Amino acid sequence: MSRYLLQSYQPNIFHNLRYKTHIFRYKLFQEFNKKNLQNQTSLKKSLFTSNSLFSDKSIIENSTVESTKVIKENNKEKKQRIEIELNEQDLVESFVKGSGNGGQKINTTSNCVDLKHIPTGIRVQCQKTRSLQQNRNIARKILIERLDNYYNGELSKFNLKKEKIRKKQAKKKKRTKEKYGVINKSVKENEDFEEDINNNMNNKENSKI
Repeated sequence: MSRYLLQSYQPNIFHNLRYKTHIFRYKLFQEFNKKNLQNQTSLKKSLFTSNSLFSDKSIIENSTVESTKVIKENNKEKKQRIEIELNEQDLVESFVKGSGNGGQKINTTSNCVDLKHIPTGIRVQCQKTRSLQQNRNIARKILIERLDNYYNGELSKFNLKKEKIRKKQAKKKKRTKEKYGVINKSVKENEDFEEDINNNMNNKENSKI
């Protein structure tokens, strides 16, 4: 007996056939013409269990049937995060005079760090402190965050944290809605109960009159 492969794309087909592992018997019938002469031999697509009874003229062959789940491979590869590492050779750093609030010293000293990333053209400035070295460190951290968002998009640390906060707030909102939904339901039931009592009392008073 040759090997046959049957594929099905019906929903939940594997769940229904996962335990259907048996030995089936294919019955080979011989077809005859009107003159009772053998015309041809054909294999009918009929399955019989091992408990079936066949005549002596039938040719029986055992075959094992198994169910296997086939998982389709997605052509789109899963995107992975890119770890950002700054290369000092890709940076153009300059120091300029600051502007804005903070006293006369900010406007007279060149403590503002101007940092440019050559491959992407991303540029950041930092004048958060009066210390030049601290501004340099902070500028590099800001640049790494922007490069992370540039290369990783939704998988960047900022967006992942944002998505985590969004899910947390949605979960909290759902719990609050369920909680106050139960409270409102109980309040409504109490109001209906009081209304029924008042109606019954009014009916009794009317009947007495």
